Amino acid sequence: MTQHQFERRLRPRFSVNLPVELLQAGQQQPIAGMASNISVSGIYFFVSRETGVDPEIQFVVTFPPEFTLANSVKVRCQAKVIRLDRETARGLGVAAAIHHYEFLDRTDSNYPFAAMSARTNN
Repeated sequence: MTQHQFERRLRPRFSVNLPVELLQAGQQQPIAGMASNISVSGIYFFVSRETGVDPEIQFVVTFPPEFTLANSVKVRCQAKVIRLDRETARGLGVAAAIHHYEFLDRTDSNYPFAAMSARTNN
């Protein structure tokens, strides 16, 4: 970062390699991807194929036991797309501001629809 650039992120961002499932309206199957960084209020992930991405998206991030120190945890997020990077070696890059997330509850018979909710304060 040069002395004239300023960090615009409000929360600390962590470099990760976490599986992401992009949920698209009207599609039966989620689109698989990989997050490269994440915070409580934002994410940057890649999807392997070119796809139309709505301005408002929903996706699920899986945090493995190495992160949770227990079982894997799936978190469903609602976010606003901030930027799309189409010319990357890893696929379509998606930068998004997370405005709502839910910890999915595996013990509920309605999984993956049962959840505990939280809103972010961007």
